[in-house]
Amino acid sequence: MGSVITKTAQPPGAADRVTAYGWKALAGSVIGYSMDGFDLLILSFMLTAISADLALTSAQAGSLVTWTLMGAVAGGLIFGSLSDHFGRIRVLTWTILTTAAG
Repeated sequence: MGSVITKTAQPPGAADRVTAYGWKALAGSVIGYSMDGFDLLILSFMLTAISADLALTSAQAGSLVTWTLMGAVAGGLIFGSLSDHFGRIRVLTWTILTTAAG
């Protein structure tokens, strides 16, 4: 017969607790991710109207959604690299200004 090793859970120490800054960062990430999902949700609801208005075929409408998702991935890679180089706040400010201007 083998022995059973039981390990009891220890209460989190001060070093294991999430700081206020960590909670703010999490909240900002959740809001950003939610807005990205909202953008895709609006596109999926409006795709029929957009396709009818622009006389798009099913393949063209599918390409519109595909390129939207590919643009999100490319933007994440490009602006993620830029934010590593120039700082996250500066690049986030650039993206907000570009989105507001467009």
